[in-house]
This record gives sequence, structure tokens and C-alpha cells, in this order.
Amino acid sequence: DKDALLKAFNAAIMSDRPSKLVLDANKTYLVSEKVDTWAFFDLNGTKNFVFDGNGSKILFESATNTFIGMKSCTNIQFLNIDAQWKEHTSTQGAITAIDVDKKRFVLKIDEGYPLPPTDEWVSEIQGGTGAWTWSQIMEPNEDRLKIMPRDHYVIESVKEVGDRLYMIQLNTSSSWGLESLNNSDRFTIKTKQFAYDFSSTGKSGSINAIDIFGSKDIAFDGVYVYGGHMFMCGAGFCEGRIVFKNSGMKMKDGQLEVTNADGIHLWRNRANLIVDNCTF
Repeated sequence: DKDALLKAFNAAIMSDRPSKLVLDANKTYLVSEKVDTWAFFDLNGTKNFVFDGNGSKILFESATNTFIGMKSCTNIQFLNIDAQWKEHTSTQGAITAIDVDKKRFVLKIDEGYPLPPTDEWVSEIQGGTGAWTWSQIMEPNEDRLKIMPRDHYVIESVKEVGDRLYMIQLNTSSSWGLESLNNSDRFTIKTKQFAYDFSSTGKSGSINAIDIFGSKDIAFDGVYVYGGHMFMCGAGFCEGRIVFKNSGMKMKDGQLEVTNADGIHLWRNRANLIVDNCTF
């Protein structure tokens, strides 16, 4: 469905007049190919545009694109649309051995979840293995965060040591409190923002599901993200109002997290943020 979706989308945003795109009602649109921008729906300088998903879902087979990107846009609305990535954007597993003194443990990756990329690959495309960040320890039997001295842990390296077994080396200066860690506790790692070279085209972008930059009066109503790469939304240098109603992030079946960081992250804005009846 990629070509038909983008043909209709691009015709609407390039019409040079107020426009509205309405998708078929309650349909799942399958996107199986990467597009040559970070975000699948990429808006630059667009004004007075309404996207109404009409209760439909965009299902991305792989995690090679984010959902929505906006730059220098004004008066944009996205309504009644879900986005989901079929390929898991994070991995998870159970802890099988712990070395508190060396700040490391062995993690067995759950079946059906992706194996982490190598440190060398992460370093190559991210500029250092410090990209392994914001990982969480979860309870062994309840799908929720374990109460620990820290709510996140920074990974220094991930090394394969056996069949689906990985040695997780934590940052030694920020990993205090591991005495509370037990075998069978679970651990989550965001992996797919490091697995693909998003910037290979040389174009700027963000790994957030929705990214807004330098824009004004942006609204989302009935927009949900399942299994995205990072934040649901990052917004910077915006003005006017940024509105989220009846929207948010939701779990994919079997996953332990919807994000390893923020739901909505705003930075250096002169905009009013309005959040109404949202779930994160």
C-alpha cells in the first residue's frame, strides 16, 4: 500500500491550498518497503492540512522508517490513525547470571524477539557505543517496571556469549543499586534505532515516531503508536499550540514496554502543550 498512500498524501500536501486526505475506513495499510526519508509521512513547509485516518492503521513491516515528520509547518491535524511496527523495535529477556561488582549480567533474549546488533555496528552508525542507553529492569512475573534504586540503566556494551545469551555491561559510574537485582528479573533494550542506518541518505530526521520542528499549531486526535522506536513525539522550536487528544502509546502483545524514554518530549518551544485524555 506504500505507493498508493504516498501518492494521495503528496498530492494533498503539494496542492498549494488548504487540503484534507481521508483514508478508507477501518483499513490496515501495509507498508513493506522503506522510503527515502526518516518519516514515512514527511511534511516540510506544509500549511493548512488535515489527515484523517478514518479509524485505519498503518502497519510497517520493518522498522526502517518512523511515522510522521514535520518541519516549518503550520496548522496541521492528524486524526483517527494508528501506527504499528510489525518488527519489534525493542528486545527483552530474562537475567540468568549477575556480577554486581563488575556491573554486568547475562541476559537470555526471549524467543521471537530480535537479537541486539553488535557493538561495532552501533559504534559505526551512532558514533560510539554510548548509544546503548535508557534500558529498564522489569519484574519477573508482572509486566511492569521493577522498583529499583534507579529507573533506568545505561549500557556500555552488549556481547554475545551463547545461544541467545548476551553479556550486558552497564556503565560503571551510573549503575549503583544492582544489589536489588535478581536472577529471572527481566530487562528491555531498545535495539532497532541502532540496527538501521537512518541517516544513510544524508537527510536530517529523528527516530521519534512523530517529530515536529519549527512548526506552529499542530494537533493530534485519535492517534496511537504501537511499538515505536523512541519517543511518541519530540517537538522543538515550535509556536502556537501543540495538542494531543485521545492519543498516546500502547503495548504490542507480549512486549514489556512502549518506550524506553519519554512519551512527549518538548524542548526550546514557545508553544502551549495541551494533553487531553491520552495514554502513555
